[in-house]
Amino acid sequence: MRQATASWVSFLRDTVANTICSTAQLRADSKSFLCQWGEYAFNEQGANIEQFGVHGTTEAVLALGRMLDSAGQPSHFAARFDTGHASLCKWWKSKEHADDFVRPVKLFPWIVALAKKPMPAPVATKCRKMLLDSQNSDSGGWPFAIRGEDLPAESQKGEVWPTLLGLQALRSLAGGDAAVKKAVQRGEAFLRGNIVGNQAENDASLVAALGFFVYAFSFRPNWLVDKDVEDVLSHVLRKRPTIPLEPSLKYLFNPQGSNKKKASYCTVPAGILHLRVALAASRRFPHHLDGSTPKHIKDQLHLLAESAYSPGVEGFRRLGHYRAAVDLLTEYPAEICAITGRCLAVSFSDHRTSDAPPMPTEVRSVELRPRKPRNENRDFADVLILTAADVEYVTALEVAGIKEELSTRRVTKGRIPFVDLGFEHCSVWLFQCKQGSVGPRGSQAKTDAAIRAVKPTAVVAVGIACGLQPGKQTMGDLLCADRIGLYEVVREGELEQTPRGERPSSAGWLAEWFRSSQHDWAIDGQNERRPELHWGLVLTGEKLLDSPKAIEKLKSHEPEAIGAEMEAAGVYAAATIHKVDWHLFKGICDWGMGKDKKHQRTAAINAFDFVFHTLDNPALAPLFERTRRSNAKHDQVAETSTSVRRAVAKSPHPRESPRHPHFEKK
Repeated sequence: MRQATASWVSFLRDTVANTICSTAQLRADSKSFLCQWGEYAFNEQGANIEQFGVHGTTEAVLALGRMLDSAGQPSHFAARFDTGHASLCKWWKSKEHADDFVRPVKLFPWIVALAKKPMPAPVATKCRKMLLDSQNSDSGGWPFAIRGEDLPAESQKGEVWPTLLGLQALRSLAGGDAAVKKAVQRGEAFLRGNIVGNQAENDASLVAALGFFVYAFSFRPNWLVDKDVEDVLSHVLRKRPTIPLEPSLKYLFNPQGSNKKKASYCTVPAGILHLRVALAASRRFPHHLDGSTPKHIKDQLHLLAESAYSPGVEGFRRLGHYRAAVDLLTEYPAEICAITGRCLAVSFSDHRTSDAPPMPTEVRSVELRPRKPRNENRDFADVLILTAADVEYVTALEVAGIKEELSTRRVTKGRIPFVDLGFEHCSVWLFQCKQGSVGPRGSQAKTDAAIRAVKPTAVVAVGIACGLQPGKQTMGDLLCADRIGLYEVVREGELEQTPRGERPSSAGWLAEWFRSSQHDWAIDGQNERRPELHWGLVLTGEKLLDSPKAIEKLKSHEPEAIGAEMEAAGVYAAATIHKVDWHLFKGICDWGMGKDKKHQRTAAINAFDFVFHTLDNPALAPLFERTRRSNAKHDQVAETSTSVRRAVAKSPHPRESPRHPHFEKK
């Protein structure tokens, strides 16, 4: 369990950090490439539509720095971290963003990000001086603005949020002198003074309480031994169980996009503070929390995941939520798993999706029940089963019960090796192609050659695939294609892609048998774990999908798709040319991201068990027999017609051409 938790947390951190890396804007500098996240741009209505500047770059650098601290040195994270840090250093030295020097909520995290690497002595001295000079001499706290042109005088006395950031910045400076230590003590006294008698009755007192606890849990746990403090902590979480993650910072813009008026000013992300306190408290003081606290934590985690890609969240704030996700997954992985399962397992991406459900952890499976094959092979095939991956081919042999007698089951037709699966009531042959549809060994070429050699009633592609609806599906469920979509056939425009691929439907009398067979697919003693069948659109293409970003892009174009795989396009093309029915059934083994082989065999067993259960049905035997007779008669007529045409072509007297045997008088 601990190993599974660690791998899941590592995967999520990688997903978030990859998203942060992908949103970086690379800019060629005279000396090097720089990364930047955050410069303001406005549309005609004054709405903020893009940011690539200090605050966003700071959040991204801090998130990637945490990744490097906790997960070693992945090269692509380290490269983006280095170039982002270089951007912050360049702006600091050049004063390119001098306006941000008067904003502690931007300046102090900037200093922490700079301190992620050893700072030159002049830079460290300047940072220390700015922190000490901006501290309020009376209260010991820091204000929202170092210069107060746009804030009331009372706001200069000190606020909880900038004081938290100021203390963090002071602690990040290595080798603090006596003045720094004294400033830290005065800032801590300011925080402690705000918590005395605080019952979190309003937003200001709530933020004061949350700020105190965040700092105490991180740096001064000895503050939390007092019983009164524990009671206040419990009261804060019960009084305000969930807090909106968005700060109430409101700007009004004129048509030129300049900042005209601030409707309100509150840059404290109270919801994220609340979530950090709740997780820390669940570890430190579980006996002081009521039974509803885990549910509230789960709700807050969902809010965090949702707001991380909400279009209503500005760019740098979204990056802040990404950083909060990395911090929480690094600091409290066991608590998150214990309380919520995997509710943070959503794809943090640049594109908002209609739903962001938790990734299912359950795996539905059937027991491996090898069938009893008949003794002799047949010289014809009613149905061809196509597999691609080796795990699919081997699993088919195991479920059919012929793995140990494979050498005696081989059949060769048209130079293609088949395996007779030994069904009692119809003849089913197995063959294999390489993964994908194109190429001489792809599914289209192999299926075309197999149909020419065997002339079956139907071709069924069976195996494994990725699911696209984790909120409705479970690992091991079956994808049953009543339609397929060729997702790589698109019109590539400058701003968007427009799907242009076909949407062919599987049809034929055998399709109805598959649908009806799902109701009597008996799972001996395991009905509660029976895999579900999902009928719908299955996407197919040549790409092996293993990227959250690729999956989100695919789902944005095809929201109704239930899964994706690689061979269906070739099967459909070959079967359609020869007027043979085609079908596709594949088990879900992953979600198109973080691929491994853990569930591949289970998913394949489920798929083959259902298909074999349907095909080896006594009621189907006369239908296959009738189809074989009809095909034989059709072939005989076609062969006779060919003979007649050849005879006519060779006759010296075309008008006296031989008559078709069908019209001869008996």
